[in-house]
Amino acid sequence: MNDLELDLENLLFDLDNPRFNGLSDQRAALQEIVSNQGDKLWKLAQDIAQQGLNPTERVSVITNEKSDKHIVVEGNRRLAASKLLCNPARLDDMDIATSLKVKIKKLALNFDSTLVDPMPCVLFDSREEANHWIELRHTGENDGAGIVPWDGQATARFRGNNSSFQVLEFVRAKGALATNVDAQMENFPITNLDRLLGDPDGVCQGSCRVSHFLSGLFILPLRVQIYRTDRCPIACAA
Repeated sequence: MNDLELDLENLLFDLDNPRFNGLSDQRAALQEIVSNQGDKLWKLAQDIAQQGLNPTERVSVITNEKSDKHIVVEGNRRLAASKLLCNPARLDDMDIATSLKVKIKKLALNFDSTLVDPMPCVLFDSREEANHWIELRHTGENDGAGIVPWDGQATARFRGNNSSFQVLEFVRAKGALATNVDAQMENFPITNLDRLLGDPDGVCQGSCRVSHFLSGLFILPLRVQIYRTDRCPIACAA
């Protein structure tokens, strides 16, 4: 395999893309990707327009035996978004929602094509060589060999502005937790607490104690009380 940069016009959609069945030609492939992805493709195009292509993930290509062009075996969504940003006229005869056409064309107005053209690629000697990496990219953790996603707490820790995570951190610091309970906190389903704190009509209305919810899960009284009030989403008291 080799890293290289290829002109956008020399990159072809993969007609054997596992996302779709029975793609007949390049035009049909682009139509299918746009129709299938809808606003997700617009969101991808928006991110590319603002940030450029993800530098940690090159597009994977193989040589097309019938021409001097290359087939994109991994990265067809990025290819579609890039081609439309560089040439939004492709949208004109597509059978897609007018609103989607308008949004993508708006992104394309001031788009800097040098962000995607030429496109950073990795060239594989064969589809079979590329398939190993494509499988790891798209088929889950594969016992750790594939992509292992962050859990809710890891995501909240990275973003740094999650109220539920702040509650858990406060409990860890002020709750005088036993060692085994503190360890359990690392696997706490933070999305449950998100729903509790975010539901104005549910059990968290008024000044209901979120600590009851937490202590119920750990079957222990926490030495900290956490309230939701009208003036402050979360008020904590040791």
